[in-house]
Amino acid sequence: MTIQDLKSTVPAVFAKSASPNVSNKYQFASTESLLEKFIDTGWEIHSAKQIGQSKFAPHQIRLVNGQMPKVGDSVVQAIISNSHNATRRLSVSAGLFRLVCSNGLVVPVSVAESFSVMHMGIDFDEVQKITENFIQLVPKISASVSDMRSRVMSDKERGEFAINAAGLRWKAGQVPSTMSVESLLQPVRQEDNGNDLWTTFNVLQEKVIRGGVSYRLGSGRRSQMRSISNIDKNTQLNKKLWEMAESYI
Repeated sequence: MTIQDLKSTVPAVFAKSASPNVSNKYQFASTESLLEKFIDTGWEIHSAKQIGQSKFAPHQIRLVNGQMPKVGDSVVQAIISNSHNATRRLSVSAGLFRLVCSNGLVVPVSVAESFSVMHMGIDFDEVQKITENFIQLVPKISASVSDMRSRVMSDKERGEFAINAAGLRWKAGQVPSTMSVESLLQPVRQEDNGNDLWTTFNVLQEKVIRGGVSYRLGSGRRSQMRSISNIDKNTQLNKKLWEMAESYI
């Protein structure tokens, strides 16, 4: 993804000031300035999105760096999150991009800390430090993934995980009774056939985030679980799914 692509799809990245609706005590933090520093230290834009069309809206950028070690079938990403309307602070957190299915995972704080960036004084050295910290985090992330890979799950555990994972999409976790466990655990691709925790987690993550699982409403009408496009909900669900997976280790 180029800077030009970013300008046309995520204009909030390039805001030069904060929303006029925020307090005059609010310190503006330029996403563009931080992004430039990341690019200067070898990171590349992988994907980005924002909520709504406002140039002050919450937005998120995922970056990759060829120098970062891979974690199994995934590459480590730096996720920059920010807004210019005081709804969130500028921060950088870790993520994984799974190559076989183009799924973007978000690593929770329990595995990799999120770096809160000060609104003033963003400099090259600070970004280099964040990059070094990410490299140091890779073994910890790899260990968590390795633990999931080596954990073989019983059919009962996989079914329980599937219902609990789908329950994150409904209030009080009440999954429609017409949504089958089999449909939730059915892999989209051959590479995801397996009963280890890592494979099961990724199959369920794709279903819960991307949707597409069919079920019937009380009226008998068929419906489908929709994809999650909202940045905040996507990130929140990703973290909860990872934490849920870790509970089985």
